[in-house]
Amino acid sequence: ELGCGACPVAAFVCLGMGCDVIMSDRPGVLRLTETNLRLNYASLEASRLEFGRGGLTAGLSRTNCDTVSFEWGSTLPQTLTDRQPFNLILCADCIWYPQGHAALSATLAAIISDSEEAGAEPRCVLAFTQRSSPDEKQIESDFLLEALPRAGLTASAPLDIEESLADLPVESSDHGAAATSARQPSREDFASRLVLVDISLSSH
Repeated sequence: ELGCGACPVAAFVCLGMGCDVIMSDRPGVLRLTETNLRLNYASLEASRLEFGRGGLTAGLSRTNCDTVSFEWGSTLPQTLTDRQPFNLILCADCIWYPQGHAALSATLAAIISDSEEAGAEPRCVLAFTQRSSPDEKQIESDFLLEALPRAGLTASAPLDIEESLADLPVESSDHGAAATSARQPSREDFASRLVLVDISLSSH
């Protein structure tokens, strides 16, 4: 997961499902990531072993769960190149800093290309929450329609996430009922704001 943040939910879910995961971000952020990893270690390991149904006997270690300091746009660190090819590349809510668009796009292109050259068929998924202000909408458009193509990448149309959200433990909203400030978010609330797109090389 690129730009994993202090609490990398996507990476933790993958770990709990038995995947080998590398989380990358800046050094100051990774210190908090490591702290959260230690706090959740027992739960993640138990989930990993349970999900494997006996097929996974090894607990978490640096071999299957690691962090690496990495600045987008720089040369890929040895820790990343040694682990290639990657089957899944995740990047969540990382597009709202326009000055980082070129570096993030170049990094995604490099990782996808290297993984494909190594014989994998990597899937790169970009997730972000839609903002409402015109300036933020412009930032979103600039990344998807300008920064990615300049790096030789293409974004898919937004994926249909209704099925992915179907199991969330929230109630469907009742638009006929009076709104209250205490109303819990509904699946429709999530679906109306969350965007998932696949990123691929333009040559495909």
